[in-house]
Amino acid sequence: MLAANRAACRATIKISKRGFNSSRINFAVTELDDDDFVPLFIEANSKTILYFTAGWCPPCKMIKPVYESLSDDEDFQLIAFAKVDVDDCHRASERAGISGIPAFHFMHNGEKVDELVGADQNVLRQKIETHSQR
Repeated sequence: MLAANRAACRATIKISKRGFNSSRINFAVTELDDDDFVPLFIEANSKTILYFTAGWCPPCKMIKPVYESLSDDEDFQLIAFAKVDVDDCHRASERAGISGIPAFHFMHNGEKVDELVGADQNVLRQKIETHSQR
């Protein structure tokens, strides 16, 4: 069953005002395209990583496939991975204090415990490994 769920969940999931299938969150990146969904997503998951990005940002485009690949790693299946476009979610980005992108916020039980600004894939993997062990 787990293998079937993993195969069904490889694509990016998009949450919008139209709703989403919550049974698919674990093995994909959930795209949050509304300011109101960001706090709900954090509240619904004990371990969360928020990836703040923009479509026009070259470093964001470079790190995106790495982030998506890491979200599919079995070692990180208890972490909820999300993507937040700063152009779509102005208020959420302001509340998070985003001053540079790409930015990754590591949340545990609703509290930010770490962050990374930049597109260093080795540091990103290291921080995700640390976050998975919390």
